[in-house]
Amino acid sequence: MNDSKYNKIFSVFIVCVLTIVGVLIFILPNEEISTIENRKLSMVDSLKNKSYMKGEFQNQLEDVLSDQFLGRYNFVKIKKKLDYDFLNLAYFNTDLDLVLRPLGESGVSQIGNSKYMMDNLLVYDDVSNQRIIDKADQINRFQKRNSNIEVYVYLPVNLHETGLFDEANDVDSAGKYYTKTLEDSIEVPFNKLIIQSEDDIYKYYQSSDHHLNNKGLDKMYHDIMDLIGEEAKEPIDEDCHVGMNFYGTYSSRTGYILEPDQFCKYSYDIGAYNVIYNDQMIKKTGENDFKNLNINEINEEYPYFYNYAYDSYEPLAMYDFKQENKKNVLLVGDSLSRGFIETFASSFNKTYRLVPYDYTMQNNKYFDYDKFVEENDIDIVIFCYGLVNYYYQDKWGDRWLQTTIEESSTK
Repeated sequence: MNDSKYNKIFSVFIVCVLTIVGVLIFILPNEEISTIENRKLSMVDSLKNKSYMKGEFQNQLEDVLSDQFLGRYNFVKIKKKLDYDFLNLAYFNTDLDLVLRPLGESGVSQIGNSKYMMDNLLVYDDVSNQRIIDKADQINRFQKRNSNIEVYVYLPVNLHETGLFDEANDVDSAGKYYTKTLEDSIEVPFNKLIIQSEDDIYKYYQSSDHHLNNKGLDKMYHDIMDLIGEEAKEPIDEDCHVGMNFYGTYSSRTGYILEPDQFCKYSYDIGAYNVIYNDQMIKKTGENDFKNLNINEINEEYPYFYNYAYDSYEPLAMYDFKQENKKNVLLVGDSLSRGFIETFASSFNKTYRLVPYDYTMQNNKYFDYDKFVEENDIDIVIFCYGLVNYYYQDKWGDRWLQTTIEESSTK
């Protein structure tokens, strides 16, 4: 009898708790984004205009309750940590130097027992390989149409494109073949970031992010300057004042289960210059403003320091150093080029930085390279975006199409 009474009390308690939690979801502000899962959450507002008769309302309500319940953030964080701990058991007593450990469904793998992460290895397919050949042909034809300018290609190789991990993981990944295809197909001067050993991984890459670290960005800058026959500048200072607090894109994709990375930025002696962006002039001193960043004033749990360290003027900006006796350059890149564009541009008169996929998405048309180089008296064009822009497509867009280099109608 007593057991029955306590069971009823417990049942009533559970029903009350669930009712209160359900009501709070409709009263308290909803979370819009889950940084720890790297996705948008279903919100109460999404229930509007959902049909009850068709079952749409019930299905969406289930998603809202699942995404907005009280204490969900800590629950998800603990779950991801437990999932990682169980993964550790599978690799117990294993020689893990370059063995990759997939971290859930994030598309990210941990490198051995280190805190370093990388994208999962690529699987070869003929369609992607042919797209790389086609993209290289577009660049070759662009050079032939514009024989009065110098055209170069530099490839910043990502870890999953190196082939460095194949033997340890008993696979034959596609990245090294795609890179070789590009190198064989390009007819203009070509160079790439060369990663030969495990030591290079820890030297040039961030452990938690897909971007290179400051040493890697400096290496990329020096490689490009060597490719085009110009003298590179050396760093005069290194700023690491934000400490071991950098959670990058790999961290966000995996739920912040591994330790953060150190974030540093190099300074160079480049002098004052102007940035022309969206028809406005932004005066720059050439000083490293990142050193003035106070981490305690940032109202973010996981601040993305790459965005604080390197300005993002996209899709097109001009860096004017007013050196009329020097050349004008068009640098076609991705977010990596943000990390060295100012230092690079300091060796030239006017340098234009273009992020082609952003330009295509914002303007709903391809960038007209032929017209641009003619109208802006361009002497050098450098394509230095990652391999993904030569072949990849996903739900966010077709990179290989967004970077199309087609013949101008003015030619």
